Amino acid sequence: MDDGEKRAKLGPLRIFENFRWYKSSIGPSPVQHRDADKAAEIAEEEVAKAISELFPDRCSTHLRTRVPNPDSFRRKGEIDVIALCPNAILVIEVKNFSGRVEIEDGSLVQRRRRGRGKLDHGDVFGKNSEKASDLGRIFRSKTDREAPEILPLLVFANRSVIRGVGLESRSDTFLIDELEGVKEMLAGLEEINEEDSEALKEMISEFGTWDEAIFKDGGSSKCDLLETSLPAGVFRKKSSEFRVVSERGPLGTILLGPRLSLSIIGRDGRTSESVLEPRSRITLLLHGERVDSPLSVVSRASFGHEGIPRWRKAKASRRKGGKYKRRTGKSGKGGVRRWKDFKVGMEVEGTALKWIPDGLLVELDASGIKGLVHISNFETEMALLMAKQLIREGSGARVRIKSNRGPGKIRLDHLD
Repeated sequence: MDDGEKRAKLGPLRIFENFRWYKSSIGPSPVQHRDADKAAEIAEEEVAKAISELFPDRCSTHLRTRVPNPDSFRRKGEIDVIALCPNAILVIEVKNFSGRVEIEDGSLVQRRRRGRGKLDHGDVFGKNSEKASDLGRIFRSKTDREAPEILPLLVFANRSVIRGVGLESRSDTFLIDELEGVKEMLAGLEEINEEDSEALKEMISEFGTWDEAIFKDGGSSKCDLLETSLPAGVFRKKSSEFRVVSERGPLGTILLGPRLSLSIIGRDGRTSESVLEPRSRITLLLHGERVDSPLSVVSRASFGHEGIPRWRKAKASRRKGGKYKRRTGKSGKGGVRRWKDFKVGMEVEGTALKWIPDGLLVELDASGIKGLVHISNFETEMALLMAKQLIREGSGARVRIKSNRGPGKIRLDHLD
């Protein structure tokens, strides 16, 4: 059998494979689109607009910001709305609930109608407070200054909500029609200085938001694009988005086979083109679950953040006993300091991590550098007891480097 006969026998099979590929490329996206997600986004945008109108030209709002948790390598807490107001930062959790809402055993409970029971939404207040604490913790590490006032709030965007047991008297809970009360709540606080305001804006831009995949069926998904599954030539640090285009129509694809092109838009605005293997796939991370998708059903994908920050990589390396060699200046984007950068006599705004038998453990840098305020720093038992009452886990702690003998051997003086 010569080559021509082989091609003739394989032709129908190839056409069938091409047809099957074409059908899959115009099929539905692998992610289900929920109306509730869109409604939540609209509610968040409405709350952000309402807060901005309270402080015309003096408030910037940021939607769906993903603040890293310093105690983990990848975990991030999404904050629905961060509002940088003139004299406080608001960390706002937006709920688009309806009906009667209460607190029961520490959980936010939504009562359902017509005997359908209740929905338990967990410790919403505790989780939002943790996000606010993480924001302050990273600010201190980045600037060596105490963070401005950071206030976690819960806002119900649905005007039909009835606040029941446990919610009626809370000062950190608002209906969207009551947000004028936020202005009154902030009135007595000290105004945020320009230096801190600019540092906060820079931090938030570094945190970023979700990545987004837009599919050819018109659907979209907020997700994290797994970096190891990105097409060749696409790099999160250098690319802002990429687009996938099928260069052949239905008939051409079925007869000649699929042909995909890839357009990569860089963060510098430049565009590059390449050919994409038709059966390439990409992995989307959605709420911790992996969704594997053919790239042929993707129309466009954009990056909402630049990946894992350097201080997180340094922390992971130090936990494993390694040395993180890469370093930029403290004020540089993603700057990472080393142990020896903490000189004797240097003052640092750290974060109180916890009290241990030997004293107070203080985080000096989010990359994992810690020091100890020994109990002998507190002259009397009464002074120690008062310090334990005043210095709580996650709060700021102004300290001076007393001695530095290397990793795990930094002694501190606590400054009142």
